[in-house]
Amino acid sequence: MFIPIGDENPRERTPYVTYALVALNILLFLLWCFPERTLVRHLPEHALWPMNEDWSDPGWWKSVLTSMFMHANILHILGNMIFLWIFGDNVEDKLGHLPFLAFYLLSGIAGSALHVVTTERPDIPTLGASGAVSGVLGAYVVFFPRHKVRMLVWLWFFIDIYRIPAFWWIGFWVFEQLLLTWANTIGIATTAHIGGFVVGLAWSLPWKYLLFPPRFGLAHATPEAPLEFLISSRMSDRVLPAKRVPASSDEADLLILEDAKDRFAVLRSAPELTHLREIGAIVSSVTSEPAGEVRDRMIRTRGVIVRGVPQERAERIQWELHRAGMPSLLIPDIPATQPPRPLVPERLSWNELELAWTIEGAMRRTPWSAPFLALGALVNRTALVDVFLSRSSAIRATRSVELSRRVDGHGEESASLSMFAADLLDLRDGTVVNEGVRGLATRGAWGWLAFTDAKDYDDYVFWAYNVVRAKRSVFRF
Repeated sequence: MFIPIGDENPRERTPYVTYALVALNILLFLLWCFPERTLVRHLPEHALWPMNEDWSDPGWWKSVLTSMFMHANILHILGNMIFLWIFGDNVEDKLGHLPFLAFYLLSGIAGSALHVVTTERPDIPTLGASGAVSGVLGAYVVFFPRHKVRMLVWLWFFIDIYRIPAFWWIGFWVFEQLLLTWANTIGIATTAHIGGFVVGLAWSLPWKYLLFPPRFGLAHATPEAPLEFLISSRMSDRVLPAKRVPASSDEADLLILEDAKDRFAVLRSAPELTHLREIGAIVSSVTSEPAGEVRDRMIRTRGVIVRGVPQERAERIQWELHRAGMPSLLIPDIPATQPPRPLVPERLSWNELELAWTIEGAMRRTPWSAPFLALGALVNRTALVDVFLSRSSAIRATRSVELSRRVDGHGEESASLSMFAADLLDLRDGTVVNEGVRGLATRGAWGWLAFTDAKDYDDYVFWAYNVVRAKRSVFRF
């Protein structure tokens, strides 16, 4: 048994339509379909009867809609609602509330129509949300093919949970539907599943590539989360000013507040872009900055709520966020918390043990255990990977850098930026990476990680750098 139990895909908006559809399906199941004698009583009026195929009859279209909210038994509705709950919220987040509702209903209608014209048993009534939910799966695999799905594997006495890319799991599901259709399985309207899934693909492909192309990070495109920026719930949500550290200390560059004029930043402590309106309203009430500008900044930079404000205002913002149940980081916006400016080497090479780069004729080496953060992005249409080696040094790999991979016993071979990203994923030793590195390695779309303004990228790096450092307990209190 292979059952999806969740996904790793943060969203920005609350999926009100998905919640309402799940609630309505459950309510109508209890009213119309449970127990079995109640289902039998409501079948003539609310189920879809293919043998009554009369496209001009308003009652026929009514039964098409009502049948989408009927289910044969508890397992039937449980399966459909799990799928809708897991995958529907992100598709709704991508499409918007009303377009998602229209898409859901259209997928269900298309699935029912395909079943009506292909079924060999028109005397059997049809019911269920499977066609509509299949459309959701089709849209999900287009919008989020590489986001991980948590799958429960239950084979006799073996039970475990695996994280696999969405396109693998949904691909397996499609293969299963085609196999059931070929086997002419009685009792399952597999053609309705296929019809809904095709509508999901047909709706979402132009939405993704024509209406809101992901390549260059349009402001109105819904951001996707970097998969590995998952901050521990045990992490402190407050960074307090540190005392001055002796110059001989290894932490001499850490959080030294020079005077009362120092400015502060408030950052999100997790990548999920939720509660944007509430956060914007809180910041606006403290700083008088328009709430819309606050929301736009968080979308562009992922995590910068506010920067460069006096300590008193920053602390008040964080306190209000805490009261609203939204944890954040309070960071002194001083040189000690600024990420190092990456240097662009003339040459960069690597093998299984180390990185080596040349700057102004001098070669330097570092083991893979040294980098703690790697960020891939498209900045002004230039692809890059910034690798942070320490709090004071970082290097930048671009397509203009001479890249080579050292192969033991075979010398060096020329490499590409995509090859560097792929090897970085395989060879890194504790390095946190963002989704841009993964996208570059797999030639995926950049999505919101395509920055048209270099300052937005700098703010994004500031957020990622400080959040990852806090997660790794670099700050000493």
